[in-house]
Amino acid sequence: MRWVNKFKYPLSTKIIQNLYDDKIPSVSKILKETMSEEKKKALQNWIDKVGREEANKVKVDASKRGDFMHQYIEQFLKNEILKPEKDQKAFEMAKVIINNGLKNNLEEIWKTEAVLHYPERYIGITDLVGVMNAKTTIIDFKQSNNPKQEKFCDDYFLQLAAYIMAHDKVYNTKISQGIILLSTENYMFQRFDLFGEKLDFFKKVFLEKTNEYFKKF
Repeated sequence: MRWVNKFKYPLSTKIIQNLYDDKIPSVSKILKETMSEEKKKALQNWIDKVGREEANKVKVDASKRGDFMHQYIEQFLKNEILKPEKDQKAFEMAKVIINNGLKNNLEEIWKTEAVLHYPERYIGITDLVGVMNAKTTIIDFKQSNNPKQEKFCDDYFLQLAAYIMAHDKVYNTKISQGIILLSTENYMFQRFDLFGEKLDFFKKVFLEKTNEYFKKF
């Protein structure tokens, strides 16, 4: 595993936004604003079941834990000593991803927390760009309360497809695959891969969602 300064990435999303008169949407905003009615209903049913206060608490706790988990993974990638100073659970979840997903698989790191954008269309930040299992790859790290079934990972795949298209457009690359590395709260590891026809499909769907967003706003 080695760091390679392959491309010059923007230091922040603000730098990109300043290039345009109108603010371009984030990948997450596009996905939120084009969410299917079925997903909206399922989300509302969950909020109604647990209560809005509890739903907000779950969301905030998960966000904090995810932030800490990402910090620990970043320390590993920078060859720093890992110390569970703030969140032991996030630390253990990070180790699950490191030991099962990154070690012996990740060969090159081009950038972590890479700011990517598709000119005039959208912007986002992906966790890692590099080479994984001999293929150019974009990787996102995820955490979940429970194991995920792949059929419920569409938003993950749409994010990856969006980042891959943005990277290919700006840097004239041909990113081969996107990978999700996930740890559950109970320290179960899951890996979801996106490549080939499946990647082409999610690229197409995200472009359709982007067009839908701009028609709407």
